Amino acid sequence: LREFAGDDALYPAYGSGPGASRRKMLAEARRQFASLPKSEYPTIVAMADHLTEDAQDELFQFGIEMCLRGIQALSRRRGGVAP
Repeated sequence: LREFAGDDALYPAYGSGPGASRRKMLAEARRQFASLPKSEYPTIVAMADHLTEDAQDELFQFGIEMCLRGIQALSRRRGGVAP
């Protein structure tokens, strides 16, 4: 979530440059995600389109859900009880 907040603060400055638009910024983020090494970042590469949709509330909710799933998976691996 910290990275989300940092990115959110950078977008207004980046988006105010000449010829910049929200659509161009999202297209650039999509291109960067898709160009990552697939062997190292298979999920990000596969989800590049979804992760760069112009739906901030839904993406934030998705991020929260992924954090919770990660915590649950770690808990299960360590013998804890996950809801």
